[in-house]
Amino acid sequence: MRSKWILSLMALILVLGLAACSDDDDPVTPPTAVDEFALVADIGDDYFIPYKRPDGGSVNTDAAAVYATMIDADLTNDYFIVDWRSSAHYANGHIEGAVNMALADLVDNLAQFPTDKVILNVCYSGQTASTATSVLNMLGMELGYNAINLKFGMHGWTYQGNSDLLGTTTPNYPMEDDWVPVFEVTNNARPAATTPPEFDTGERQAVEILKARADAYLKGQMNQMGTGWNKISDDTLWDIMFVDNTQNEWFIVNYFPAANYDAGHVPGAVRYQPNADLASDSFLKTLPTDKKILVYCWTGQTSAQVTAYLNILGYETYSLLYGVQDLCYTVDTINDHAFTPITDPMEAYPVVTN
Repeated sequence: MRSKWILSLMALILVLGLAACSDDDDPVTPPTAVDEFALVADIGDDYFIPYKRPDGGSVNTDAAAVYATMIDADLTNDYFIVDWRSSAHYANGHIEGAVNMALADLVDNLAQFPTDKVILNVCYSGQTASTATSVLNMLGMELGYNAINLKFGMHGWTYQGNSDLLGTTTPNYPMEDDWVPVFEVTNNARPAATTPPEFDTGERQAVEILKARADAYLKGQMNQMGTGWNKISDDTLWDIMFVDNTQNEWFIVNYFPAANYDAGHVPGAVRYQPNADLASDSFLKTLPTDKKILVYCWTGQTSAQVTAYLNILGYETYSLLYGVQDLCYTVDTINDHAFTPITDPMEAYPVVTN
């Protein structure tokens, strides 16, 4: 009897000893490092190289196509419309059915966006809406959103000069050709690839990393030159180039096909082929991390999408407002996407105020 008691005690001591060793001596395996840049760049490749919504549809549409969808008898193709203008201009008039949101609140409001309808983004000129379209489509690769931009925003929906809807700071068309005399035709080479930016959101899943980075961008936390999403005017660019002479602090990306670039571009601009060169396995990593980056396209709408993405990746990037429209409006070998506004109020598309 006594021997059984001794054996039981020894077994208990052994178990307690093993448990103590397990608690004190077993090393804690650290979590595997996450390359957040690479995870987000994979999503960016999936979106920006085909430059299509997750469902394969276009990322841009125009007022005529939207209105045709609104008045047809098919309810299944109706958009979920988000108006990103100010609440005051929204109240003055908006596309029927549109809801008003602030861009800074996009990620906070993700639960309000449907996955069974295409989300139509509307703003003043298509650039803020393009920013929203970019973020929603990248998130949509994982979460099912499909977004499209109304080209030229309410400028394409109402008549020019309608300050009730457009405000007083938006441009009048036709714009000018002030930059044509200083454009160059030099084919500026891309630099060598460098180590890409690093960032740490504390998240481990690609979509959660993207949410965190996009939220910071949309709230203006990556804008070192103003407020809101990252953009500069042609006047600011002129000062950089010819007044302050700080162009060495900038890397200018021309997001054009070769023929338009060869016809003339901003001095020093380096061409990156749309839908190709910003792939992570192409020339994405040739973008510098020690300079501010300016991206310009024809209208500012595609560059707004690209700018959102590059900031999310850690590159300090700005979009040129209104694109080459505001530099060179009439030379069609450079700008073959000149926007023609509605000038007759009778030709404007309808709005509601309720």
